[in-house]
Amino acid sequence: MSLTIHTAPATEPVTLDEAKAHLRVTGSADDTYITTLIKGARVASEILMGRALITQTWRYTSDKFPCGRVIKLEKGRIQSVTSVKYFDSAGVQQTLSTDFYTVDTYSEPARVVLKSTKSWPDTADEPNAVEIIYIAGYGNASTVPQDIIQAILFLVGHFYANREPLMIATYGQVQELPLTFKWLLLPYAVYM
Repeated sequence: MSLTIHTAPATEPVTLDEAKAHLRVTGSADDTYITTLIKGARVASEILMGRALITQTWRYTSDKFPCGRVIKLEKGRIQSVTSVKYFDSAGVQQTLSTDFYTVDTYSEPARVVLKSTKSWPDTADEPNAVEIIYIAGYGNASTVPQDIIQAILFLVGHFYANREPLMIATYGQVQELPLTFKWLLLPYAVYM
């Protein structure tokens, strides 16, 4: 199984102005750097949660359909499935009709579920014979929960203040500094 970004989000959940206000930065000398930090904080947050924030398209591939009836889709808050395609036993790509499956976007992780009266088709014996394209994310920045926005701002602040990894010593042991953003994001984590 492989999962790759097909279409990246068009915007970030935090604007440059919001980040600069949080950092108390008034000049524009660091604008490019802060913009990079925003993207990095969003990506780190998405990885920690297993969830997409702003609308983006993902490509799931597998060598074959599963033995069971369910294909779980990572990246949480799935909006829709664009297509389910596969290479048939003759090596010709086909689009699987929606008559064969149901998309459960209510569950997290979301699922493509084979209908009880159907069977998955045979696939070519080759890598990535099955492909599912789907759209994930809350939508635009205004629909991302405020806890997540705050976590991203905390991480941007941490990155901005600490340009290198930061370690603290506790009772003679060196530990990574705990980041507040993790505690804000954990309630939104999607567990596979």
